[in-house]
Amino acid sequence: MRALANEYTAEALAVLVNLMRHAGNEATRLAASRELLDRAVGKPTQRAEVSGKAETAPADFKAMTDEELWAVVYAGRAERETQANG
Repeated sequence: MRALANEYTAEALAVLVNLMRHAGNEATRLAASRELLDRAVGKPTQRAEVSGKAETAPADFKAMTDEELWAVVYAGRAERETQANG
């Protein structure tokens, strides 16, 4: 599927350039410009703030037993449920 899609890459880019330059609608020109920039230089990074109680994680998850790993999973689920229920 990817190989088939690659056959149309140049044409698709040409369509985006044409829309960016000649679309009658400013929103369409802006959207085409963003699509081209995203493909050329990547999407801008997004900053996210995380809050909550930080707990020390083991240095090596590979050293943990299955039971210890499941305990971490269940603890995380329980914490999410508690936060969701207020």
